[in-house]
Amino acid sequence: MILREDHDMARDVEPSAMSNYGDTFAEALELFLDNVMGLVSNPETGAVNRSARFQAEASSLPELARSAFDAVTALADAFELAVTHVAVDGYRSIEGGHRSWGTVELAPRADSDDWLEIVDGPNVSRDADDGRWRIDVWFVGN
Repeated sequence: MILREDHDMARDVEPSAMSNYGDTFAEALELFLDNVMGLVSNPETGAVNRSARFQAEASSLPELARSAFDAVTALADAFELAVTHVAVDGYRSIEGGHRSWGTVELAPRADSDDWLEIVDGPNVSRDADDGRWRIDVWFVGN
């Protein structure tokens, strides 16, 4: 996976949006991470060959979503593997902010030059009527 914060093509491409919903913040975060990583991860077909743990902390929920995304990306890059699944195992408020943690399943990467740039978000909101959490992100990529 290639994440390019300043990719030249990103300026010429119309952003796509993705919304992820959950009954809890942890569920919405898991869907956000799993879905966004699935857009560019490109694992070879076959079994998962490694699991790794991630933890993220931030002062706000939108920053936590981005921090968790960065932590998952860093794990994939450190092992030079592709993400096949992300599970958020927990979330809680901490002094000065928020913490989340979970498990990343990794597999060998297929050859790919896929890239993704988050151009806005993640934005976090909670529906006043049903209490469901929502994480929105806008991105460009190939």
